[in-house]
Amino acid sequence: MNLAKSFKSSKPWLIALLVTATTLTGTKFIAQTEFKPSPDIEKTIYIPKKVTALGRLEPESEIINLFAPLALDGDRVTQLVVKQGDWLKTGDTVAILASRDQLQAALEEAETEVKVAQKKLAQILAGAKTGEIRAQTAKIAQLKAELAGQVTTQQATISRWQSEVRTAKAEYERYESLFKDGAITQCQATPDRSFSVG
Repeated sequence: MNLAKSFKSSKPWLIALLVTATTLTGTKFIAQTEFKPSPDIEKTIYIPKKVTALGRLEPESEIINLFAPLALDGDRVTQLVVKQGDWLKTGDTVAILASRDQLQAALEEAETEVKVAQKKLAQILAGAKTGEIRAQTAKIAQLKAELAGQVTTQQATISRWQSEVRTAKAEYERYESLFKDGAITQCQATPDRSFSVG
C-alpha cells in the first residue's frame, strides 16, 4: 500500500501526461480508421445481370394500364419502342415481345389457310362440283342396292340352314323312337344314312 501511495503523490503530472497521450493516440487512430475508405470498397462496382420489376406507365392526366394477352403470359419484352414523354395514339407499338417472330409466322399461316378455305367455298357455291355430287349420289345408291342384295342372299342361306337343322332333328327323333321300340338296331339308329340297312 505504501508503494501505491508513494506513486500517486510523487508523480501526478506523469499520470496526467500518460492519460493525455493515450487519449490523443486513440483519437487519432479512431479518426484514421473511421473516415478513411477502404480501397476494396472503392473499386467494387455492382452491375445487375437481370432486373425484374412490376410497374406501369403513368401519364400526368390519367392512368392507362398496359398488359399482354393471357396467351403471352410469361413472354418478355425485347425492345421498348417508346420513350418517356412520347405521344401515343391508338394502334401505336409500345414494345416488342420476344415471341414476335413466332407469332407473326403463325398469323401468316392462319391467313393462308383462310384464303384456301375461302377459295374452296367459292368453288362449292359456284357449282363446280355438282357433277361430283351427282356421281357420289349414284355410287351411294349402287352400294345400297348391293347391300340389300347381299342381305337377301344371307337371309335365304340362313333360312335354308335352319330348315336342314329342323329336318335333321326330326329324322334323329324318328330313329331314336324306332330304336327304343326295338324296330331297328343300334347301327340303323345312327342318323348317318350310310350305316342304315334298308
